[in-house]
Amino acid sequence: MMLDVTVRIVVPPVRRRIEMEINAGSGHVARLRSMVISRAGGGRVLRFRGKVTVDDTGRPLVIEARPSRQFRNWDNEAEVAAYGALPFQLLSARFSPA
Repeated sequence: MMLDVTVRIVVPPVRRRIEMEINAGSGHVARLRSMVISRAGGGRVLRFRGKVTVDDTGRPLVIEARPSRQFRNWDNEAEVAAYGALPFQLLSARFSPA
């Protein structure tokens, strides 16, 4: 299948990677990544496109934000801004035959 997903996300004013995943039940479908180079922060609209393999089990697909690395220091605001999962709004998602 061809995947075309568009999300709106607010990024903190740091250089960082944005990590998201699409999963179906306990199965992994795709990892979505984008790099924020500007330290301006603020709203961004990101579009992800590519081929993915989706099984026919009928399980719903779930898109979720992920931290950009494993870290455990949630009390450090700078680390959370640089590595934490970011809230997002799904603008569109379309799967079509490849």
